[in-house]
Amino acid sequence: MQAYISAPTKELSFKLSFSLQIAICVSIPHPPSPLFLQLDGRLIPAEVYLQRLARHRYVIKIYQLIFTDEYYCFVMERPEECKDLFDIIQDRNNENKPLTEKEVRRYFAQILEANVKCEDRGVVHRDIKPENILVDMRTDEAKLIDFGLASEVQREPFTTFRGNNCSTNV
Repeated sequence: MQAYISAPTKELSFKLSFSLQIAICVSIPHPPSPLFLQLDGRLIPAEVYLQRLARHRYVIKIYQLIFTDEYYCFVMERPEECKDLFDIIQDRNNENKPLTEKEVRRYFAQILEANVKCEDRGVVHRDIKPENILVDMRTDEAKLIDFGLASEVQREPFTTFRGNNCSTNV
């Protein structure tokens, strides 16, 4: 069994005996919170609801939502050999072998396709960046992850900020 833990999200992933690599996220406390939507009469985290709604080949799958007394846990796909695009870019630059235009175009096309399909299904990711793109190193496919800032598509402009404001006073 392999285990991976990411401190900020309390994410744990491991390899099951039948060779399915998964990630389990346990970082979402129960309501009250404005970031919950109702599904079949039950409040679930908006992140899970929207990510499941956005299903696509280039979006990380959510297999199951588990309810505990304190948390919502969700079981997600995790390619056995993967890196986020930010780490790939850094590693390649450190090796003095930046990504080629062909590689960049391939990843961009995959994420663009995922984003278009998300919007077709009523979901706006709102946080596309290299850290939120996971690359399956075996298939060389990019997958969109982290729907924590996602929203439902709306006609009017967004007027509220979600997430952390990282501006600095100069």
